[in-house]
Amino acid sequence: MASKRATGTGRRPITPRWQEVPAAVISVRTVYWSAIGLAVLAVFATMWLVVDPAPPDRITIATGPPDSFYERLGRRFAVALERQGVKVDLVETAGAPENLALLREGDGIGATFVQGGVGSPPPQDTNLRSLAALGIEPVWIFARDAASLSELEEGGPIRMAMGPPGSGTRDFMFQLLAVTGLDSRVEPSDLDGEEAAQALLAGKVDVAAFLTSPRTHWVLELIENPAVKLVDFRDSDALTRLIPFASRVFLPARVIDYPNRVPASDIDTLGVATIMMVRDELHPAVKQLLLQVSTQVVRGNTVYGPDSRITLNLEDGPVDVLSLKSAKDLNVVRGDAILGTIGEFPSARLVEYPLDAEAERFFRYGPTPARLYLPFWAANLVERFWVLVIPVVTLLIPLLRFGPSTLGWSLRRRVYRWYKDLHELELEAEDASTESEIEKVLDGLRTLEGQVMEIRVPLMFRDDVYRLRTHIAFVRTGLTQPR
Repeated sequence: MASKRATGTGRRPITPRWQEVPAAVISVRTVYWSAIGLAVLAVFATMWLVVDPAPPDRITIATGPPDSFYERLGRRFAVALERQGVKVDLVETAGAPENLALLREGDGIGATFVQGGVGSPPPQDTNLRSLAALGIEPVWIFARDAASLSELEEGGPIRMAMGPPGSGTRDFMFQLLAVTGLDSRVEPSDLDGEEAAQALLAGKVDVAAFLTSPRTHWVLELIENPAVKLVDFRDSDALTRLIPFASRVFLPARVIDYPNRVPASDIDTLGVATIMMVRDELHPAVKQLLLQVSTQVVRGNTVYGPDSRITLNLEDGPVDVLSLKSAKDLNVVRGDAILGTIGEFPSARLVEYPLDAEAERFFRYGPTPARLYLPFWAANLVERFWVLVIPVVTLLIPLLRFGPSTLGWSLRRRVYRWYKDLHELELEAEDASTESEIEKVLDGLRTLEGQVMEIRVPLMFRDDVYRLRTHIAFVRTGLTQPR
């Protein structure tokens, strides 16, 4: 019987379809997971360019004159920062005014210490920021003949040692003298520190003023020396109104040396805050580290262990911190019991320049969990890339949701694509009328079945292969049965 369909003699040969698939995509699972991996890698690469750059591993801190409170404070910060893997260069300066000028110029200075009132009021467009007030520096005025500020107001000219030009002590004393009206009678001397103390004891000056910690050794020596007197600011409340950045400091009798009755009576004096300042563009991670370290430094937590070996980079050369561990220059105020300030510092109060955003976050919420439990470098990595969580999850949700169904469809397609050949053979079987035509169709079915048996799919999709083989057998049975 004639037929309009193509006969077996014109049928194209059956080729192994699995051989038509490129080797790179034989495993759909490999393609699927490779796509996920590449997508995640692309997100990380993109975010690496977007997130903040890695923080610097070195910082320069401007401190103060040798053996001053700021210089000792800077060394203690250096010890703590070195333990976190941040190298520190300490720059000695004349004092707070020079510190502020260097920070404003941005000549490589990352952070510094400034006393309250210096550079006040701050410019509106300033790029300098306050990190924290670290403590109160009392004003110590020692005189040979006067026991109170009112006694200094009487008499003739006053030879006063108040530190060199550019020092914080000199800057504050000029403001105090202007308020009290003593500026016209004072003959300022540039002597400072231990030199000023020795000059006072030798009678070379009448008054010596210091703005420093109560644990500074020459301050303790002068307090205990009966030849000089610690000037009492009996009108300290009035002076704090006239000098807004100044604070009243009350020293109860015998608080410094109880057995020896030092001081012999209650003393009122003034004090100004020691403030750590930075430039606004300093890396946020470094700001957070400085704030975290300030808590250790001010509250006296251990910043070095028994086996520590850390070298500080000072202007006069490297110094091994082990040689400083018992030295007086690391004996820094730790929320001083003498001043009654234990637990008060570091603080966001008493700052005049704008408080940095990182400092606001630190004082409101405290250090992040990563910084509490991880080293600086690890905590920084966690905080830099936590923002990747949202885009990565957003990317993975559709991949994980539609990926399995897409994978299943791709695997089943390996089986279903053979039904086209089976359908062609079935049509030829219907038209086969001679033995040779029937044998050609059977050869085609055998070839098709052999190729189907070579299909590689996971076991969970193997039932589709068996179903296809059943259908091949069904067509073969229909061809061999008598018509």
